[in-house]
Amino acid sequence: MSFDCRYKVDSKAYKNYCYKKRIIKSNNKIKDDEFYNYILIKILNIPQNNSPNVDEFQILNLTDIQKQQLQELRAEQMRRVIRFNEIKNGIENETLENIERLPRLKFWTEYLAEYNLFVKQIQNETDLYRLREFWITKINNSQFTNEEKLNLHKIHEECIRILLEQSQQSNYQRIQNGILKETNITNLEVDRYWFREINRSSLSENQQKELNDLHAKTLIALSNKQYNEIRKEILKTNDSFLLEDRGDIDRQIQLLKDNNLTDERQTIKLQEMRRGRLQNLLQVKEIANYD
Repeated sequence: MSFDCRYKVDSKAYKNYCYKKRIIKSNNKIKDDEFYNYILIKILNIPQNNSPNVDEFQILNLTDIQKQQLQELRAEQMRRVIRFNEIKNGIENETLENIERLPRLKFWTEYLAEYNLFVKQIQNETDLYRLREFWITKINNSQFTNEEKLNLHKIHEECIRILLEQSQQSNYQRIQNGILKETNITNLEVDRYWFREINRSSLSENQQKELNDLHAKTLIALSNKQYNEIRKEILKTNDSFLLEDRGDIDRQIQLLKDNNLTDERQTIKLQEMRRGRLQNLLQVKEIANYD
């Protein structure tokens, strides 16, 4: 048989009347611990609006520890209700489009990670051939959207441009240093080593022009220098063998070209000087032998 109790569950009247007489039907004194356990169970089933507040707990004949436990229990219950309502409201306010995208969150996370990996690998590529061949094919065959493929191609083209500039600068420095240190006139002539290096290396138009100008100036400077050295050697040598036709000095003169000489320097003048010096030495030698 059930009873309707007009007293609140957290009141002394409820304890002494409803609980004692109608719930357990006992004439004995109700122990506080026993009633505390009953109150604890009731709180867990009480709707939120009827939960006892802190002041109501104070009127119960409970120990301080029991009151504190009830307060903590109520606070935890309230936190759970608040969190539940937050989640519930969030779901209710979410659009259908976003709800449908939630299961694909993992897919899009992996998709973005793969795209970023593509970008990183392209930017770290140092092989021009791979950039021009391998990466074009890999981007085209990827799962990315057309817009993202276009962005990857732009990144790829920028990397090619940077590598070309680096390669051009490296080639420019190498050829420039080689020309300035060159001591062999033959290597500086047209269609020879440095001329071919300038025209077949990866260089910009301006770099090619600068190196061709340097190449021409260096060829003239080196030709003039060797012309002067040959002239000095002709004047001071006493070895007729060096001055003979097809001898060392004759071969050195033949390496020079008039169009690479300046300030009235001409190979024919060196040849005349060589032959004249040779004649003088032979005459001196002949006179010495005659005596």
